[in-house]
Amino acid sequence: MSNITFDMPIDRTVTVITDGRNITNIVFDMNIPDRPDPICEKAKEQFLAYFDGRLKEFSLPYDISGIGTPFFRSILTAVQKIPYGERVTYMQT
Repeated sequence: MSNITFDMPIDRTVTVITDGRNITNIVFDMNIPDRPDPICEKAKEQFLAYFDGRLKEFSLPYDISGIGTPFFRSILTAVQKIPYGERVTYMQT
């Protein structure tokens, strides 16, 4: 397991956790010592670029199979389909 923790411009700290191939979890306000790999470094770069307005679509490998319940994973899958800058309601999904 690898990870990187960094400050986000939304006044939160985020930790990206990988299995060496994919992002497997992202948690807020968890301070653990960094053990970054290339995916962690790329995730940090893309997150900061997104919040700086320089990135509209992420190109990071991820695996959500070990996160939460099947319902929660279905929400994550639906949310990733919302285009940048768009808002949708529950009725629209």
